[in-house]
Amino acid sequence: MSAAQPAHPEHPAYPNVRGEAHVIDLTRRRNRGLTTPAGRRTPTMNTDTPPGSPPGREPSSLDLVVDDMQKWLHACGHTLTDTDTATVVMRTLEMVDHIVLAGAEAHGIITTGQRKELSELLAGLKLAAEHVQQP
Repeated sequence: MSAAQPAHPEHPAYPNVRGEAHVIDLTRRRNRGLTTPAGRRTPTMNTDTPPGSPPGREPSSLDLVVDDMQKWLHACGHTLTDTDTATVVMRTLEMVDHIVLAGAEAHGIITTGQRKELSELLAGLKLAAEHVQQP
């Protein structure tokens, strides 16, 4: 390493992606919309139908996550419709679960229950990437 290079380079900036991130509903309730902690319905933030969603139907949580993932990948010139990119995305998510979350649990940073919840989120992202690859 030359003296001109920092010992700990900064993480690259996130791509310039507009809009709010969408999440997968883990409560297993379907088509009930978003609710506040008090149980009141709130309008969804994204009223546009993501690409690939059937017209005339409200996009599912999975559709919204796929759309959000595609925006992030498009910002760096990639897409989940490319098999190689989808494979790398899915393998990376598996590595995060296997290495990062397992290590955090082993070191007492997160509990077993927290690891399980975070693993479910990663599984949802994998499901979204696989959803794009299906014919």
